[in-house]
Amino acid sequence: MSNQTAFAQLSHNGFRVSLLTDPPGLVEVPGQDDTRVSIHAGIPVQISCRRAGHSHQGTSVHGDIHIIPAETPSVWEVKGNDTFLTLSLAV
Repeated sequence: MSNQTAFAQLSHNGFRVSLLTDPPGLVEVPGQDDTRVSIHAGIPVQISCRRAGHSHQGTSVHGDIHIIPAETPSVWEVKGNDTFLTLSLAV
């Protein structure tokens, strides 16, 4: 996630909210300590995702939600700038 840009971030009592963007390309995210809820907040973008032995691909549109459990690595391929709101919940 070295090219990821954080637009805003707020943390309180194990709950963190971040507005982030990833540029086009491959994004490998190692398993995180926290469960994350990611909500697409930008223009539609073609994505593919692999995590926990499952994969999916298609167009991510405003409001689409991904729930990524703690300790679950994921690999994303995005075809355009991907802007999303991420809620991280301490387990």
